[in-house]
Amino acid sequence: MRRISVTPLAMALAAALFACACGRPSAAAGSPMSLLVDAREAPRNIIHVQMTIPVSPGDLTLYYPKWVPGEHGPTGPLSNLSTLRIEGGGAPIPWQRDLVDMYAFHIKVPSGINQLRVAFDFLMTQDDIMGTPDILVLNWNRVLLYVAGTPVSELSVTPSIILPAGWQYGTSLQLAAHSGDRLDFATVSLERLVDSPIDAGRYFRRVVLLDQPNATNELDVFAAAPADLTFSPDIVDKYKILIAQAEALYGARHWTHYTFLLTLSDAIAPEGIEHHESSDNREVDAYLTDPKALDYSADLLPHEFSHSWNGKYRRPADLTTTDYQMPEKTDLLWVYEGLNQYLGDVLSFRSGLRDAKEYPEYLASLYAELDVEPGRLAVPLSEVAVAAPFLYEAPKQWTQERRSTDDFYNEGELVWLDADTLIREQSHGAKSLDTFLRAFFGPPSSGPVVKTYAYADIVAALNAVQQYDWDGFFRARVYTVLPHPPSEWLARSGYRLVYTGEPNSVDSNTEDVRNDIDLRYSLGLIVKSENDDASPGEVRNVLTGSPAAKAGLGAGVKIIAVNWRTFSAKELHDAVKASRGSTQPITLIIQSGKTFQLITIDYHGGDRYPHLERVSGGSDMLGSITSPR
Repeated sequence: MRRISVTPLAMALAAALFACACGRPSAAAGSPMSLLVDAREAPRNIIHVQMTIPVSPGDLTLYYPKWVPGEHGPTGPLSNLSTLRIEGGGAPIPWQRDLVDMYAFHIKVPSGINQLRVAFDFLMTQDDIMGTPDILVLNWNRVLLYVAGTPVSELSVTPSIILPAGWQYGTSLQLAAHSGDRLDFATVSLERLVDSPIDAGRYFRRVVLLDQPNATNELDVFAAAPADLTFSPDIVDKYKILIAQAEALYGARHWTHYTFLLTLSDAIAPEGIEHHESSDNREVDAYLTDPKALDYSADLLPHEFSHSWNGKYRRPADLTTTDYQMPEKTDLLWVYEGLNQYLGDVLSFRSGLRDAKEYPEYLASLYAELDVEPGRLAVPLSEVAVAAPFLYEAPKQWTQERRSTDDFYNEGELVWLDADTLIREQSHGAKSLDTFLRAFFGPPSSGPVVKTYAYADIVAALNAVQQYDWDGFFRARVYTVLPHPPSEWLARSGYRLVYTGEPNSVDSNTEDVRNDIDLRYSLGLIVKSENDDASPGEVRNVLTGSPAAKAGLGAGVKIIAVNWRTFSAKELHDAVKASRGSTQPITLIIQSGKTFQLITIDYHGGDRYPHLERVSGGSDMLGSITSPR
């Protein structure tokens, strides 16, 4: 990208524009905006929006939310906002998009006008699928504008939605009135509205997980077909256990009525986004009816639920902004997401959603993936967190070279596992990371509030639990380039990492569910299998220095044949297996556009997969970590 020099005149104009925007009038105190979302045409991928916004005469700026909480980047889908119309006193009012900040719309409110009527359409596209003919995932930030100059916590909104006929809905918002397919919700702050998504759909099942006088918790599931809602009572019981285990972990609640929103559709990309009293979870059709699909991402709901404490209640000050235009500083995502990745996984094992016997296999896979990553030799984990806003949007190819957002989740998890095992060792088993969690994220219980922290607060809280050089601990693991991921936890927990020809059970399940052929520990590449509808045979990543890289293979090409036979996962696996002891190279025919090429990989090591092996005489600390509380 070309570097643009900033002249003094440009700086002066920018400063003037900023001062003008910040000084513009806002909605009058006690006068809420109204927001009506007409979703009746959502099945054909268009939503109609009407708003009324209290104003005062003069210059005014309306914002479309740009930085979306939980998405950690400027991800507001501005290009999907269309046909914006603004009226006052029954007459159209011209508007002008800002020439620099495209998310800002400037208006001159005429004298005598104290309310604007705003209408626009929101277009749902194939690039960002948030709905199908049977399901809608609605994040309110996508369907509103708001007045600049007032913190979003001080702006109030009365939201309503009209659903397609007969559709059911789920949300943490309080319903005020219900007439036919129209739902009117109680007035809330704009901050609370954006923090309270709504799911809706034709095929729906609600399961109550907790019902107490002072707290409720429910699972609202929207499916592509009725059969996907026929999940077993055993799964329901495990989610009930999840609630109990999370409360045992933290020792307090910072929610009153929590709703798990879950859509099941192969058409909607898997995702999880945290909110204070709900979570927006999206998975494949068979997520709750296919044991392999559930096992692959059993941490989804535990992870997002844990964020109610870590991320929503306690939040890095750098991630806490007063509106949705102020950039977030993501340097502490290794705490916000990394710690939460650890806790989501631990809770998935403690609740029984995963078999605790698989935890060593999971950690072996996690460690090994990071250990062969070329990008880590140049970039520390702290920099990956800082770069998160653009890394979230980066292509999936070459992720091992550039490092990816997965790293501050996965390596962050190993950093916190390291911390947990250290506390257990130093305290001779009297304390653990659980002790820190209760002190930092726990009592006293409260409703949805935000309490910010900085890096120094994390260090101080850990020292209050167990005296140690915690600043040095994190400086060595997070802020320094490391050739290998944190590994001290291995010896402390009574294990060592080994590689054998036996497939890692967790990786095998991943390959079955996500159609990835993972050969990074042998040939050094990851390929989409023939079962992937979008890109069968596509090489997603090639590790620098690996046999595949030395042979000239790069990410983005397509494998057509393996050893002169039509490409398939079986053919590729068979070729690797047969390479042990062989003197013949593995031959690939690859395609790049209209060009074909013959590649020979000089590899003779056979299958190679990571596992954790118990060290005799040591205590099984991993078993203690995953034991229910």
